[in-house]
This record gives sequence, C-alpha cells and structure tokens, in this order.
Amino acid sequence: MSHDDKDKNPDLNLWIDPELEARVIAWVLGEVSDFEATELERLVEEKPELALFKNRIQASSFPADRQSFCALYRPVVSCIC
Repeated sequence: MSHDDKDKNPDLNLWIDPELEARVIAWVLGEVSDFEATELERLVEEKPELALFKNRIQASSFPADRQSFCALYRPVVSCIC
C-alpha cells in the first residue's frame, strides 16, 4: 500500500500483531474453536486490515498439507506449527 492509499483510508492500520495473524491463519486452516471463530469474525468486521490479511491468506496458494504451509509461513505461525 502506498502512502497515498493510507491517506485515502485513515482507519487502515498497516501493522497487525503477529499473535493475531497466527490466530487468523489457524482460523483459515480450520484449527480454532467455534468460540474463537466467532471472536475472529467480529475482529475482522471491526478491523479492515485484518479482513485484508485473512483474504490474502485464503487467496494464497495454500499447500495441501499443514507441514508445507508451516514451512512457508513459519515466521508468522510458529505457535500453531
């Protein structure tokens, strides 16, 4: 996102807590409880940057198995791999 894009949407926070990123990735992988999924849905509705992150993870070329995914995203998801 360019500086100009940030000016167009001042509510978009470019930094997401790594633990929250890991929770979203676990959610996309289907590894969270119903309670956690509901909480993450609420957060995604409140935080456009989180919705964007979730969409990017879902749209990425997801490896078919968890081990391959974790090898690609280990810096972000070390807590679930």
